[in-house]
Amino acid sequence: PNSVKRFKILIRSGEYNNVAFHRVIKNVLVQAGDLEFGKKDNLNYSYIGTGKSSLGTIDSELDKPFDFKKGKITGKGIMTSKNGQEVYEGDWLNAEKHGNGKLTLYNSNKEATHSYEGEWDMDKRDGKGILITFNGEHYEGSWEDDVKSGFGEYDFSNGDRYVGKWKSDQFYGNGKMMYANGDRYDGDWLNNLRHGNGVYTYSNGEQYDGIWQQNVKIGYGVQK
Repeated sequence: PNSVKRFKILIRSGEYNNVAFHRVIKNVLVQAGDLEFGKKDNLNYSYIGTGKSSLGTIDSELDKPFDFKKGKITGKGIMTSKNGQEVYEGDWLNAEKHGNGKLTLYNSNKEATHSYEGEWDMDKRDGKGILITFNGEHYEGSWEDDVKSGFGEYDFSNGDRYVGKWKSDQFYGNGKMMYANGDRYDGDWLNNLRHGNGVYTYSNGEQYDGIWQQNVKIGYGVQK
């Protein structure tokens, strides 16, 4: 941008030497850079903050379209969305999240709603990672193609806890669910439902060991 080019020219020529910090708000900001009215040996408090450099002004670039070309952003960096509701800090490859990084999402009130910290593959969560939602839920485990897949542990806001296998963001395969009421299920799952062989232990000590189909006991089983 032309503004960056102009700053470099002024810095190299020494124009910013002896410029005062003319505005200081504790723990908030410091402001300097008035080359016309902000020199320490010639401060003009009536006009400070409105001055120009000896090179004059340049046209604003804020409203011009930004020609973003993929392939320019590679390495470590921080990206904040225009509305401030998405902040990513971490590794990039060809303008995509790739490697290790943390993504935090915010609502319109600038309150964090959830975050993911872990491995990325071309803009998708892939590998090991931790998801935290700000209603108290927490997942730590494997991801594939931007969804929970493989082994992982999930703590729910209601106190339930699942430890086991996932596929496409759902319980799938062998896993254990520890319910907040003291019940426990250890067995097979299909699309978040108890399905296959499993043992359900109730908080009072009773136990069912047998076959399940879509959360329902079916076929052969033993109730103790």
